[in-house]
Amino acid sequence: MHRHFASLDNWHKLPILFAGVVSLITLAACSVTSEQPALPAAIVDSTPTLGNPSPTALSKWALATADAQRDIEFRTAVALSPTIDKSQLSFGTPEPTWTPQMGMLPGCVNATPRGPQCLSAWRGVVNGQITDVQAGQYGSGGDELQGLVLVHTWGQAQDDIYDTPQRVGAVRIATVNGTLFTLTPDDPQYQVTFYFDLASRQWTPSTPGPSPSVPVSPMPSVSPLPTQQP
Repeated sequence: MHRHFASLDNWHKLPILFAGVVSLITLAACSVTSEQPALPAAIVDSTPTLGNPSPTALSKWALATADAQRDIEFRTAVALSPTIDKSQLSFGTPEPTWTPQMGMLPGCVNATPRGPQCLSAWRGVVNGQITDVQAGQYGSGGDELQGLVLVHTWGQAQDDIYDTPQRVGAVRIATVNGTLFTLTPDDPQYQVTFYFDLASRQWTPSTPGPSPSVPVSPMPSVSPLPTQQP
């Protein structure tokens, strides 16, 4: 009977022993785990692969490709474009071509009162060149009683001046016949006429007369027949 009660006392101690064994096993496992070295963190490769590029790299590559394609298309279009003839380009309404007035001119423009003073002028083409002929007198810087003829050829800087044969003041162009100019004094008290040949650039004594005509011999008169007597 005493042994039976003694064995019952040992059974009450079993849970305590079991808990102690479990604690020892847990401590042993922790010590083993703490002694193992920690695994290194996974190395992440940030370099994008060709098979799966990152969004940023893909957008840059696409923009560069698009720019290159546009450049090729532009160069091709320029190469295939026809050549533009700039001489045929016109901007706005073309200006009318200025044509100089020919013949007797309506008036004169004097640059200064001291220089030659123009009273009348003529313009024409002589030897293929536009030529102006002005008639007048010297200004306040010269002899105002001296008449003159001024000849200006377009494209030449030098003017040619020819004094009238007499000092009668200013003269005007009265008529023009081919290259022969007839000039008269502006002052009516001078009753004289001058003739200037533009072709020879000389004063002529008088206007050329008409061409001589072939003399025609008069027809002989017919005498009446004498009256016959029956």
